[in-house]
Amino acid sequence: MSNFLGEAAGTASFLTVGELTAYVRASMLQDPLLQDLWVQGEVSQASLSRAGHLFFLLRDESASLKAVVWAPASYRLRPALCEGKQVLVHGRLDVYAAQGIYQLYVDEAVPLGVGLAYLEFERLRRKLEAEGLFDESRKRPLPRFPKRIGVVTSDQGAARRDIEHVLSRRWPLAEVVLVPAFVQGSQAPETIVAALRRVAAAGVDVIILARGGGDAEALSCFNDERVARAIAAMPVPVVTGIGHETDTTIADFVADCRAPTPTAAAALASPDAGQLLGELQHLLVRAHAATMREVGAKSAALEQHWQRLQRFTPLHSVLLAQVSVERLAERLKQLAANSLRGLGEPLQLLRHRLEASNPLAILARGYAVVHRGTCAGPVVRDAATLAVGELVALRLWKGAARAVIAETAPDLRRDTDQDEG
Repeated sequence: MSNFLGEAAGTASFLTVGELTAYVRASMLQDPLLQDLWVQGEVSQASLSRAGHLFFLLRDESASLKAVVWAPASYRLRPALCEGKQVLVHGRLDVYAAQGIYQLYVDEAVPLGVGLAYLEFERLRRKLEAEGLFDESRKRPLPRFPKRIGVVTSDQGAARRDIEHVLSRRWPLAEVVLVPAFVQGSQAPETIVAALRRVAAAGVDVIILARGGGDAEALSCFNDERVARAIAAMPVPVVTGIGHETDTTIADFVADCRAPTPTAAAALASPDAGQLLGELQHLLVRAHAATMREVGAKSAALEQHWQRLQRFTPLHSVLLAQVSVERLAERLKQLAANSLRGLGEPLQLLRHRLEASNPLAILARGYAVVHRGTCAGPVVRDAATLAVGELVALRLWKGAARAVIAETAPDLRRDTDQDEG
């Protein structure tokens, strides 16, 4: 376009309106100042189109500037862009060729008095958020047992001492790689970015980016876009511990994990060795108990298998037969005992009857049995068969005797009665 204008000027030629407008627009788009600027003024003639776009004039005592906010951002900025308000707006200049005017395309607006630092913070926050740098999906989990822990902070600050103390107490097994950086001032963003790259190149498992408390200006280096993008580019998780709990920076939004203080950041980046030892002891107890239960279960199962195996051995069959015979004998013994107990009373009665019928039982009452000659001889039942002087044997209840017949009579009892008479 510049060559074209030079040629046109040399030949006294002319430009069309479209060509001139295109040249002006190209020049405007190439100027960085006009593509990223803050403008202060009063809102005037604000109107909302049917499509939701907000058009207004931004003016002061000497000039006015057309401005527009496209939907849907217009819904968010409408409260700040009310008629008559003094505001600070952020945007870029461009040419609206159809009407031959330039206007400001606004993407941020806040009431006057909020401060440019806050406005820049909000602008950068929304920009990086739109790019996805704050998405939870890109946040990485912290390593459970880090071997090397990188630390980026001031070499002289209290934050370094606090971090080293916490790491040595909680997880002394890890190697701490400290890369110092300025954490305040205009040179801080560059040194922080360089330190992050150096500590990542050292092969650490996690990085702690920290500084102690301070005012908003002291912490402003952590709101720098370069620092934010460097954190996002780290190959390992980054834990921030910047300022106090109420302080929040752009670096905190981008980091994989944010801690309220440097001390808390060190605690997040390192496991607690004491707690792990307690957990290990608990696991050992549980493992021992589980092992004993398993051994008991296996022993019971082994015993069952052994019993089953024994049933298939010849010895088992013999033992079973022996047990069966012993059980049968015991059963017969019980049956015999029961039978004998049942026959006891009838047998006793028969015994008494038998004893009563036994001739020998009569002898117990004083009677005697007379045999010829000896006790083996015939029994004498009639006295008439005996002769005087004959030898006889007497069987008594207890023992025996021999006698000689001196006299016989048909009925000795009758003779006795007569003698008594």
